[in-house]
Amino acid sequence: MSSHTITATIVVDITNPSALNAISGGSGDESAQVQAAINAGLRELPSIAQRYGFKITESSATVN
Repeated sequence: MSSHTITATIVVDITNPSALNAISGGSGDESAQVQAAINAGLRELPSIAQRYGFKITESSATVN
């Protein structure tokens, strides 16, 4: 089995601040809230990837 490292850039616009607050717990500044939401999304990514025939063994993101 092969392993690959993927570098991705994600640019986001906040379209629903209420949903962002719900995911992030409403704590911290906007950047911290986006970081919390991105982390939640990364936790969901492995189950999605399995549908496409691969396994995610590690993921991380830093919001700037």
